[in-house]
Amino acid sequence: MLLLLIWPKTTVELHWGLGHKSLKTVYEGSLVPLMTYGAPVWKEAVTKQRFIRMMQSAQRLINIKIAKAYRTISYEASCVMAGVSPIGIVIVGMVQLYKRKHGLESREHECDMPMPFNKWPYPARRVTITETSELTMCPIEIYTDGSKDEGKVGAGLVIYSNKQLAAQCKYKLQKCCSNNQAKQIAVLKALEQIPKLGDPTDRTVAIYTDSKVTVDALKNHPIYSRLVEEIRDTVRHLSALKRDIHFGWVKAHIGIEGIEAADKLAQEAARDENDQNIVYDRIPTTTVATEINKQGTIKWQGQWTTQRKELCADRSSQWWSRE
Repeated sequence: MLLLLIWPKTTVELHWGLGHKSLKTVYEGSLVPLMTYGAPVWKEAVTKQRFIRMMQSAQRLINIKIAKAYRTISYEASCVMAGVSPIGIVIVGMVQLYKRKHGLESREHECDMPMPFNKWPYPARRVTITETSELTMCPIEIYTDGSKDEGKVGAGLVIYSNKQLAAQCKYKLQKCCSNNQAKQIAVLKALEQIPKLGDPTDRTVAIYTDSKVTVDALKNHPIYSRLVEEIRDTVRHLSALKRDIHFGWVKAHIGIEGIEAADKLAQEAARDENDQNIVYDRIPTTTVATEINKQGTIKWQGQWTTQRKELCADRSSQWWSRE
């Protein structure tokens, strides 16, 4: 007993229960969707103080559990300690994202939304995506690539027929597009070039890309993004013309002549100053969500700074009144 009395006090590390990361994942994955369900419908309620205080009170209790903090901390401090945005900012951001997705706000560029379900192909008409192999002889080989640098986006492709250069093409995309979209545009435009090739006896075509994401998305039928579905539809049309299309993934910048040439064309297209040559201008929803989250963080910082100034002013006035 004496040892316990004289033993120096140590800081108790908060390792009991689930960790901060796990609790935050549970909160963002289950509680946030529950608290914000149908937010675009009742978005006007966020402007009412009574309602927002109810939401903040509920979030404060959750934040205390996530941060393992004292129950006496303020709501603003609990959000900072837990590392989660205030619920009011989250709701406003979700409403903005909903409006952007559904074109309810006048913007220069539309969102790159998935294909509507009424335009999905019947399961019986699903196209089979075939990958290249060493045993497959492909008289026609097409190498594709996309490039995005300093807000400039382009796509390029190089066509080889019997190992001889047959054609080169380059395309410019809007600066809001992503590098992944550029690579998918290159694949789509490569498919569109196949019917224009002269020799109809070369029925087997291999299309190479350094985008593993694109190849996996084409094989994953539940993915119905616009560009992926347009690629599948073009492959379906070419299959009806007795064309045998194979897709192959190759590593970027490992010295393959076709990929290096396609990358050079993509960079040239990206540097093109003529905006009339743009072939695609839809902005990815991930980019929109990132911009909205960034604006929310700036707003959160402004609220925190204002709250601290008001708190300091209030404490100063109380000190002077005691004097």
